[in-house]
Amino acid sequence: MQDVDKFIDDLIRERGTASPDQEVMAIVKADMKSILLDQIDKEAVMRLNDDQIGELADLTDSPSFSRTDFLEFLQRAGVNMDDVVEATKQQFREFYLNAPKEEQ
Repeated sequence: MQDVDKFIDDLIRERGTASPDQEVMAIVKADMKSILLDQIDKEAVMRLNDDQIGELADLTDSPSFSRTDFLEFLQRAGVNMDDVVEATKQQFREFYLNAPKEEQ
């Protein structure tokens, strides 16, 4: 996930919204990363057909179902995660850079 961390750092730098308070920036970066990863997962699931979504739902009922299991399922289902990640990062980037800045 180093690529995601660098991506978020670059966005913050490009927008010029970095804070001198390192604690605040750590929270902001963690929140942004969480949101981006959730959006990537949602986009990947949206690329599944109805049968695959049903199969995934059955798998997630297991308490032992892990992130690794999820990613392996997506790969077996034929989801091109490279495409999903790049498309989602581009949408995230456009939204973040075009969102109104809060007043100081």
